[in-house]
Amino acid sequence: MESADRPEGAGAVRRRVLPQRADLFRPAHQDPRSWQHGRTDARRRIPVSGRRRDRSGHFRQVQADPQPARHLRHLQGFGNPGAPGLRPQDLSPGQVRVAVVTPYYREPDPVLVRCLDGVARQTHPCTHFMIADGHPNPLADAYPQAIHLKLPQAHGDNGDTPRGFGAAKALEAGFDGIAFLDADNWFRPRHIESLVELQAKTEASVVVARRSFHRLDGSEIIGLAEAGDAIHFADTSCLLLC
Repeated sequence: MESADRPEGAGAVRRRVLPQRADLFRPAHQDPRSWQHGRTDARRRIPVSGRRRDRSGHFRQVQADPQPARHLRHLQGFGNPGAPGLRPQDLSPGQVRVAVVTPYYREPDPVLVRCLDGVARQTHPCTHFMIADGHPNPLADAYPQAIHLKLPQAHGDNGDTPRGFGAAKALEAGFDGIAFLDADNWFRPRHIESLVELQAKTEASVVVARRSFHRLDGSEIIGLAEAGDAIHFADTSCLLLC
């Protein structure tokens, strides 16, 4: 339900209830121009704190995009025609279909190559979803197992938005499991295979791998076993969701 008029009170924002199955590619918020009655700039006032006390001192100005859907139109294509990636139907019957989701921003080329190579060398076949957070790198287009999706602008949320978008696309494509890999991390060759085997034994919805720590030159840092033992701490890049 939407009210016909703008709610009373400075900073109030209209909201609408989304349908039970919201369309991923439709804007989930109201266009601010639709209720600002002729104001020229698309600004809305948002409370800084949860409680509204003094109307004059608890608001900040936020520049809102007047056409949020124009960016989302670029996201409807699934991957790159030049690098189609490994689709679920390409795997052997009964084989667990795994997607690896990597959000990246402006990592140096050698860092991205190490990340991409780690997924390409997995003993268990998997598809690598590379999600560019506003700054696409053509390196990802050179890997046949990669699907390169490019968000039109950076989100500044430590990769949460591109990571979530990549996971949604993997679910949409029909993959059985989703693993995550930060762009500055890499997998050892049996990483995915070992997680798939563990999930088959335990039938757990989430399985976790151990991790190791390395210096910039690649040498391993000894003595941090507890921080990477998958019991006291689980990093995003250690997870497989099934």
